[in-house]
Amino acid sequence: MTKSVLLVLTDNFDDMMFLTSQVILVEHGVDVLVCSIENGTAKGENSSVMTVALSEAIKQQIDYDGIIMIHGSDFTNWDFLYGVLDKFNANRKLIGFTYSSIDLIRKYHSNLYKSNKGVNTHNNLVYLSDLELSEDFVNKFAEKIGRAHV
Repeated sequence: MTKSVLLVLTDNFDDMMFLTSQVILVEHGVDVLVCSIENGTAKGENSSVMTVALSEAIKQQIDYDGIIMIHGSDFTNWDFLYGVLDKFNANRKLIGFTYSSIDLIRKYHSNLYKSNKGVNTHNNLVYLSDLELSEDFVNKFAEKIGRAHV
């Protein structure tokens, strides 16, 4: 069965992390849906991408296996995202994040972000502390998705 992952973008998203995530996940046979707070265009540091609203993505009849919050400006004023993350965490679905979205994750594991290793994992959480290691991060995420129960 094909795995599905949501890539969540916010303003000024990191272009390289986004592109790396999309390419590597697709190479691993994972379906990727790019979403943001609303339908339309998300603007990255040097590019823009058409997205579907996260609320619409969740309404689809897809059982997503994971979510990656691509590094960007602001995830904190997005109440719907908090609810989605709570459901993903409760169902032990994979959650990938960086320091720009860490405030959303602290309640699930408060010490994960303290490690200075580039890519850190704990249960269903995958944390990227160094954007230069985006490729390692996505490969680790893809490996964990591949091992997840169907």
